[in-house]
Amino acid sequence: KNQGRGKSVQFRPAMEDGRNVREILKNDLRSLLGIQASGDQRTIPEGIPYRAERQKAGTLELYFQTIHSAAKGHNATGAEALIRWNHPKHGLLAPASFIPLAEEGGMIEALGLWVLREACRAATNWSAATFVAVNVSPLQLRVPGFVEEVGKVLLEEGLPPSRLELEVTESALIADSSDVAATLERLRERGIQISLDDFGTGYSSLSHLMQFGIDRIKIDRSFVSLLDTRADGAAIVSALISLGRTLGLSTTAEGVETEAQRDFLVALGCTDLQGYLFSRPMPLSSLMRMSGFGLTEGKLASPTPLIL
Repeated sequence: KNQGRGKSVQFRPAMEDGRNVREILKNDLRSLLGIQASGDQRTIPEGIPYRAERQKAGTLELYFQTIHSAAKGHNATGAEALIRWNHPKHGLLAPASFIPLAEEGGMIEALGLWVLREACRAATNWSAATFVAVNVSPLQLRVPGFVEEVGKVLLEEGLPPSRLELEVTESALIADSSDVAATLERLRERGIQISLDDFGTGYSSLSHLMQFGIDRIKIDRSFVSLLDTRADGAAIVSALISLGRTLGLSTTAEGVETEAQRDFLVALGCTDLQGYLFSRPMPLSSLMRMSGFGLTEGKLASPTPLIL
């Protein structure tokens, strides 16, 4: 998932000084996370030898995009955490530029846990009525001990499980489906919400929605955009929302950019809305100035950058 457009860019690796930029970025990311090529990716060392390399690699940052109720007033109900890589040479990179590199290089577990912890830490300062949504890679779901790691983060950061929503993609439900189903069920037993991201763009079927413990479906922006461009767009979106309602699932429409789209989605019975009409992805400091996300204890939770 692109995780929100904002001002970040998707970098297309080419050649740099005779080297493949893809490999350079992969090495930079490994340095940033403090992971040796053959080391345990869950261990992020803080030793002096890593500091210079990390400074060259830039910083990882979390941006947030608000999610709003479709009910009257459209109050914010939560926010989705969106990772960005502020690279010293290539600028602010969108996740599509480096998440595949993290997966290829065996770094996704360390990266994913950092995102989860930072998102949970931030959410502890928001209104108790809000939740934070965090994207989870299919590879993370197959890591032994993933459920326990999530529980540990929630306990250490002091965030109730009911205020965490993990977003999984349709592709995650296909590979090793029985193991993934068991993992999702264990997460839900702890009170964590599960949402199916980019619904309708992959391989999901009704049987998948029934087999896997899903609490919410997120309607992809490509379908929402059809409301303005195709006569049959309304029928498609209506069918997706109706399906969610029939199965007792919440529905979030992504990519809502116009009042006309908002009003139509509300009329169709969509439960939550997300998109530029309400907010662009923003740093935590900007989010904290919005209603529902203000300080609860007089101070802002300090982010934990991966460089010193």
